[in-house]
Amino acid sequence: MSLKYVFLAIVTICSGCSNSQQANETNFKDSVQAYLDKEYPKCYLTENFPITSEKILSGNEKKLLRLLAKNGLLSEQEASKKEMGGVFGMAKELVVNYSYDLTEEGKRFYKPEVETRIDGNKVGGFCFGTAKVSSIDQFTDPTEIMGRKISKVIYYYSVSGFPEWAKNEEILSIIDSGLKEDIDSEKAPKKKNIDLMLTNNGWIPERLFK
Repeated sequence: MSLKYVFLAIVTICSGCSNSQQANETNFKDSVQAYLDKEYPKCYLTENFPITSEKILSGNEKKLLRLLAKNGLLSEQEASKKEMGGVFGMAKELVVNYSYDLTEEGKRFYKPEVETRIDGNKVGGFCFGTAKVSSIDQFTDPTEIMGRKISKVIYYYSVSGFPEWAKNEEILSIIDSGLKEDIDSEKAPKKKNIDLMLTNNGWIPERLFK
């Protein structure tokens, strides 16, 4: 085969090759998936352990710790007890505080230092779930904004890989961090929008651009 035909064959093959900088469904799906891979596993509950219930003011938080202990993720031990009240005619009440720490089962889902709080302290959390793009619903033609080409993309995705304890109705009623919404996405994918920006390495979420 002559060099001419070899060249033409290469051109024909490469004409079907993808270009990561093109504004198309395939590239946008890959970009959104890469973004979701950074977002998940998601940390739905953050706290450092061990911790005592005496340090927690919220009744819901105390209830959640008891539920996590009941489901085998935390150990629960009596830390202290003392009588409260007894003044101004009030009846005395015995208050028991408990200490909670991670069990071996809990450590399977726990990641240390997943976020930094306002006071600068790092905190760990229970993290799980795998997200996958279901489809790219629609996208706009790239528009130049402040020297960058941006395309607005609407997509659907679902999350899977939840431990059974995370589907507990009592736990779901307390955790307010999108857990129930993500669990429901297994049957009905979530609809979201994102701005993708064109770079030399292809399309990336604008919010990740530094």
